[in-house]
Amino acid sequence: MAEQLAHQTNGRAQIILLGRNQTAADRIIASFPQTSTGTPSNEESKYSFIKVDATSMAQIREVTSKLSKELDKIKFIVVSPGSSRMEVETRRVKALIGQWHDLGLVKGFTIGRAYNQMVTYKDSAFEELAARYPKVSFNHVFPGMVTKPMITGFTGSLFILPFLGPFSVTPQQCAQVLWWRMWTHQISRYGEEFPHNRHVTPEVKKAVWEHAIKMTGGEPTSTTS
Repeated sequence: MAEQLAHQTNGRAQIILLGRNQTAADRIIASFPQTSTGTPSNEESKYSFIKVDATSMAQIREVTSKLSKELDKIKFIVVSPGSSRMEVETRRVKALIGQWHDLGLVKGFTIGRAYNQMVTYKDSAFEELAARYPKVSFNHVFPGMVTKPMITGFTGSLFILPFLGPFSVTPQQCAQVLWWRMWTHQISRYGEEFPHNRHVTPEVKKAVWEHAIKMTGGEPTSTTS
């Protein structure tokens, strides 16, 4: 997404990468186009990296507080952190589907339930955020299977990738579709708008929001929904 924006604007953009890998960030930034000498200061290329672990709410609060003080405004925030940890924690709560009063996975944990729970959590959170902040446009995207290193880097991927072609997109194709459809809300990897998640009822949204605030240590705010 950052590479696509840099090239679409011919470098006339301020882009801040946030992540854990300084080396990867430096490599990505080095590929961005640079504006020429004499470009107005408000249109010059401005690229930087901030190290942050998105699994730490303390680090997220620290970085967002810093950015909110340093930047006049932010036009786009692209959020795409991932984690593949599978260990079971002692504080898990039961899966959301079929038992939304218990919003963790203390009992009956399975990978399938965790996946279903994650999907409905995210849908609920984005709908609630959109209701609370109606002047902000939220875009919740299912990109499908993107051929990132997680897929291309494992042993035997060269033999499997040809069969995944019809079901996958490259990171570059994915970024193009997402920038084209920034004005929609929930879109697929083809840029098509998704139907509403039937599991996201008003009760589920309220429960998920309150649970998220409690688990992340944040303070609840009044709702407009």
